[in-house]
Amino acid sequence: MLDYPISIAPEAWGAHFWAAIESVACTLSTHNKKDVLRFFDVLRRVLPCETCRGHYNEYCDQHPIHGYTENCVVLLMWVFRLRAAIRERNGQPPEDFRIYLQDLAERYDIPEIRYHIDKMHEYLAMRERHPRSVFLQKFRLDEFSVLFIPAAP
Repeated sequence: MLDYPISIAPEAWGAHFWAAIESVACTLSTHNKKDVLRFFDVLRRVLPCETCRGHYNEYCDQHPIHGYTENCVVLLMWVFRLRAAIRERNGQPPEDFRIYLQDLAERYDIPEIRYHIDKMHEYLAMRERHPRSVFLQKFRLDEFSVLFIPAAP
């Protein structure tokens, strides 16, 4: 066993690891919630890049994952925000949450994601049909619906 930390550049493993993280997040259910949380907790110690591991720990400390385990879509919002923080740190342009979810829905064929996308489209269509509705301007379906709502002009 080595007595010094080994750090492998994220270019070698990053894309594959994102796929694994997203796949695990998509499987979240009441039956495996503890195991999924354990998976994300273990990453705090085993990410192959020392710098990435430090950034992941910092993100987890600032955004505890336990508040994002209501369902797989909420957990994917946490993953999306993690990706956004990394993209910002690396000087990359931001991604669109709607496109991100649609891509995952197509890639993994998860009904819960498709259902959420459909509901968000219905909500946005309602807001468009009733732009002066005080209720619709104040009402948000949930914490991550704000990621679907275009900024006011």
